[in-house]
Amino acid sequence: MAAPSPPKTATAGPEVATFAIPTDSTMAAKAKNRPDDSNFTQQTLPMWTPILTLRWSVGVLVVGTIACFALGGLVLHRSINSSVYRVVYDSLAAVESNQSDGRVAYADKCHLATPREANSFSGTKTCFVTINLQRDIVGDTLVFYELSPFYQNHRRYMTSQLPQQYMGGWQVGDTTSACDPILTSPSSVLCNGTLCYGTNKSRQHYPCGLITSDYTNSTAWTTASPGTGVENEFFRVWVHLAAGNVLRKPYGRVAVRNLPAGTTLTFAVQSNYYTDGTVPVLVGRMHLLKLVGQGRKLSWSAK
Repeated sequence: MAAPSPPKTATAGPEVATFAIPTDSTMAAKAKNRPDDSNFTQQTLPMWTPILTLRWSVGVLVVGTIACFALGGLVLHRSINSSVYRVVYDSLAAVESNQSDGRVAYADKCHLATPREANSFSGTKTCFVTINLQRDIVGDTLVFYELSPFYQNHRRYMTSQLPQQYMGGWQVGDTTSACDPILTSPSSVLCNGTLCYGTNKSRQHYPCGLITSDYTNSTAWTTASPGTGVENEFFRVWVHLAAGNVLRKPYGRVAVRNLPAGTTLTFAVQSNYYTDGTVPVLVGRMHLLKLVGQGRKLSWSAK
């Protein structure tokens, strides 16, 4: 018999890595999020890149010029032919002059000569603004008030407020520098009926800041007075800052639509807001009121 062969011994050497051959199921699982191999999904669509030649440049400039002239002419036409009536009621110089859009009765009562006469809320400060419509107003007739000049776009004025107070996120005793220079009133006389704190018994303004403290409060009620403060829509309109030096804000609308020419509108205005400028009442359509007064500037800017 042949002798058995000796057992094989393990030989030392580097380990060889093994790789699993991918199957169809594993390849499908890895490629399930892969986009389609199309020009659209792979972003390889053919594109047209025009060469900026002299003809192209001149053509683009001519088309843009024609569009600007057309837009400017439209704005100028709507501004000139707008059915907007503007009557100043607090300036004696303007009231005594001939105002083509209306007249003011008892104008001296609405004129505030000094800041001490403001915020009186007295019936003796009432005048009557009468406007005679010379053209038909189709749709809603809106009432605006205007302050000129009034710079709500001033940087210091714009930052003097705390929007969290408008949403109720404020507690008594909280301090902030965002409302400087108006956060509290140091005089204890102003604490009547309000909550005062501190050693000097000062009253905390809520909301605070220049914007809320300058809130115009001249009134022209036709019904019972609505709510006040942050729940008042007039206040919400006021804190939406104007971009120019002519502040024009919506106040209300006439209940009757489609007013014909010859209609007479009379407003009982109580003057409580002191200003060095003029405070007129404006009546007309909304889209026209946005253009009137600045329509010619806009038209020439467009041109």
